[in-house]
Amino acid sequence: MTDQVLDYIKQELQKGFTKQEVLERLIASGYDSQKILALLKNLPETKKPEEKHVLNFGVIVLIIILLIGISFALLVFFESEEPPAEVFQVLVEQIPEKSQSPNYSFDPATGIITFA
Repeated sequence: MTDQVLDYIKQELQKGFTKQEVLERLIASGYDSQKILALLKNLPETKKPEEKHVLNFGVIVLIIILLIGISFALLVFFESEEPPAEVFQVLVEQIPEKSQSPNYSFDPATGIITFA
């Protein structure tokens, strides 16, 4: 049984657990603390491996694509200096009529109002 416990301790230390953590786990499982301390005394303390915060490559690519898309949308939205054709149509409809036949024409494709 001592060999099994020693193997368990070595495995846990290789995983990065401290001697204190391994001791607490074994005592909680019902093992004698003096026997565990005797086994741990002869083993070197191991350091926990540092956790690396690595972003997934896909997440980085997705963020870049989103930033480019948002930038493009803002550029298109703010670049247009001409009001849409619907605005011109509303303006034309508000011009009072002097006669039955209108003296102007409106091209919705270009947004140009031409007066006769």
